[in-house]
Amino acid sequence: MPRTCKKTLGDMHRYSILVVEDDAVTRTTLQHFLTSMGHLITGMVSSAEECFEHLEAAGPDRTDLVLMDIMLDGEMDGREAAVRVASEYNLPVIFLTGLSPEDVIGDHDTPAACYIHKPVHKSELAANIQLTVRNHRMEQELRESEHRYRSLFDNAVAGIYQATPEGRVIDANSSFARILGYDSAAEAVESLRDLGVQYYDEAGRWSKIVQRLEREGELVREQSAVLGRDGDLIWVSEHLRAIPDGQGNIACIVAVVLDITERKEAEENMRLTTNLLHQTVDSLPVPLVLTDLDSNIILHNQPFADCYCNNGSLESLNLADVLPKALHAQCAQAFSRFLASSGQALTVEATDDVPAVTVSPYRDAEDQLIGALVIIRNPVLET
Repeated sequence: MPRTCKKTLGDMHRYSILVVEDDAVTRTTLQHFLTSMGHLITGMVSSAEECFEHLEAAGPDRTDLVLMDIMLDGEMDGREAAVRVASEYNLPVIFLTGLSPEDVIGDHDTPAACYIHKPVHKSELAANIQLTVRNHRMEQELRESEHRYRSLFDNAVAGIYQATPEGRVIDANSSFARILGYDSAAEAVESLRDLGVQYYDEAGRWSKIVQRLEREGELVREQSAVLGRDGDLIWVSEHLRAIPDGQGNIACIVAVVLDITERKEAEENMRLTTNLLHQTVDSLPVPLVLTDLDSNIILHNQPFADCYCNNGSLESLNLADVLPKALHAQCAQAFSRFLASSGQALTVEATDDVPAVTVSPYRDAEDQLIGALVIIRNPVLET
């Protein structure tokens, strides 16, 4: 099981070291050298089997480094033991050997950080201990950083993909695959070999994006129609960034993708509804105006504009800004009763000088009261 590095990179002066050496003279020499350097010797054993027993008993977190002789007592030599120490305990190993480099390496693929030839010299040992532990910890932190990045990448709510400038997807997360209808990120990566043809609905869209990234480096909230796995149209908003190579060219492109299909459909439905409402309102012969609950004008028909708009636009104005004083008082009375009744339609009858006013509720898709439809019957123009 991989261990977690608990010491900081700045703590370089003292390490906990396990010595695996079957030669008594070398063990004595190592004990003297390591103690004089300020290191802690956690154990001195002579076989691979004793090495594993020690690590199991003490726990790998209690050890920073293993000094390993290649020719050991027992059935397993140091090369085999080093493989297990690295894979099971995630510890760095320095080989101690009297063999020639050719005999040490041979056909073996060992994870040892370095080889120190016997007889061991103190200065060489000291330098290699510092470098080996430092490099191992840096590699450990790099692996942990990569693991954290990969976890964030894979579990992000937003879709993420990486692609070459030519449009081949080289990495993607599960959210991106889900947006497009693929069963897995691996399937999306395998399938999307040309974003310009397989992904973007608009011909030439990917080429335009790459050209803009070459100039700007980053694009934010780029809305595009893209194709799902089954050819269905999906609207997305993308944040794209160019990752340069050493020569300043684009090495790859990273994109964060949000599915905005529902929002686009809602906007289109709103546009169609608004157009229909405009047509319906304009077809009525009496002045009609749609307001929010504060009497701010949202929409009106032409008869209303003909009666109460001398010049300019009525948008964003309040009824108080455009209606004659007496008529506005009539509307205010109607609005007050309308709001008090939680949006029940009502009519304030006409007087000799002021027309009748009818106020009806305007509700959203969830039946929440959001405004009022005001109809002015038999309007009286006041100057």
